[in-house]
Amino acid sequence: MVFDAGLGIIPAGRELLKTEVHELSLFFTHFHLDHCLGLNYLLPLYRPEFTVSFIGPAFGKGSLRKNLEFITDELVNPVGLKLFPCRKNYIDLQGSEVLVYCDGKARPYRRRRGFAARDRVVVRTMHNLRHSQLGVINYRVEFGGKALVLATDVEGDAELGYSPEVADFAAGADLLLLDGQFTAGEYASRRGWGHSTFEMACRTAERAGVKQLAVIHHDPGHTDKMLAAMEREARVIFRNTFFAREGKELEF
Repeated sequence: MVFDAGLGIIPAGRELLKTEVHELSLFFTHFHLDHCLGLNYLLPLYRPEFTVSFIGPAFGKGSLRKNLEFITDELVNPVGLKLFPCRKNYIDLQGSEVLVYCDGKARPYRRRRGFAARDRVVVRTMHNLRHSQLGVINYRVEFGGKALVLATDVEGDAELGYSPEVADFAAGADLLLLDGQFTAGEYASRRGWGHSTFEMACRTAERAGVKQLAVIHHDPGHTDKMLAAMEREARVIFRNTFFAREGKELEF
């Protein structure tokens, strides 16, 4: 399971080729370029033995497939979606679906009434409108009594000082990955841009009662030194906070 296709997906694809896994679920939160720039360089897409399930928002061009065709158009990419030799599945999301992986396969199935999700991977979705005009999809992944929530590119409520939608969606999660791009001072002139402050992220994590918070979507203008200072400030608000770093691995 891979979420979004920024440049970090390039080494992820290389690592995947070293394994015996030939099925991949690629989830998209939205289609802004910083979340899609690595897609055409994902090596499993060029391997016919791979099955790739593309899962993400249908809003935009009307379907997930049309959205992907748009961002991989031959005008801007040498190889478009239609030319990828892998086997392809498409699952459109509106933001209220519950997907369940079953029968040992990596293809998600929509939940049916009375379906027992015990010992299965469950992915819950939420359409969060606090980014841009179309909004984004937030994801909650549950397995074996553990839960991980990804909520990138969301802006907190400026009056409340946190994100009530994310707090409800992430309630009790073991790990919350949440947008915390700005400092409070930066946010004063960037309100409405669709990103939160790290203070908002911390207060959301506190409200949600999560075990651990990873602050993500760092501002490109922030140096490592600045991020380290922000991380120290964040831990004063919510102790179990860390700022995401490339290559970091977590074990549950």
